[in-house]
Amino acid sequence: MRKLIVALAGGLVLAVMGFGVIGSAAWFTDQSTVPISATSGKLDIRAEVGPPGGAQTWYDPTGVPLTVSDLAPGVYAAANTWMISVQNKPAVDATLAVKYRYRTAFVSGNADLWNNTWVKAETGFCVANNISSPSTVYEGLVSGMAFTNADAGKGILPVNITHCYRFSFKLADGAGNALQGQSVVFNVVIDATQPENPGW
Repeated sequence: MRKLIVALAGGLVLAVMGFGVIGSAAWFTDQSTVPISATSGKLDIRAEVGPPGGAQTWYDPTGVPLTVSDLAPGVYAAANTWMISVQNKPAVDATLAVKYRYRTAFVSGNADLWNNTWVKAETGFCVANNISSPSTVYEGLVSGMAFTNADAGKGILPVNITHCYRFSFKLADGAGNALQGQSVVFNVVIDATQPENPGW
């Protein structure tokens, strides 16, 4: 029995030694390397602003405040109509297509006037700093204005392309005398993001 145990122990030692020899054997190897230099894309829009058919100015990101004055209930006056278009800037400033949205944000002034100012936002084909074949994207209170390029029937905005929008302002039809001579400041904000962003 003792000889059997010694023989088994000796065989186990030889097996471990044999495994060690096999496990530490040298193997042929080779390697190939592919160097990669990565750069990120750039997303950069700007607004093109001015009177319909007139000279336009880049707001990049902001510019001189627009003035809408002598607002009256129920009347969209030509003097209170502005083009506020969005351009995906040319390369090299922008390299990615974008989706975008328009919205408003209260800054200061009379809250009642803010809640009674009305806007009609239209889009169409860009023609001579105006739009042809206009369609209304939003008509309602400025305080509630929010729409996306998809809401406007526009696709994704490629690099160096402009989507044109025309905005007309008035007071709500039911605005009362208490709003005479009041003032308010608000922003029309254009947000842009990657088309793949599921956030909006």
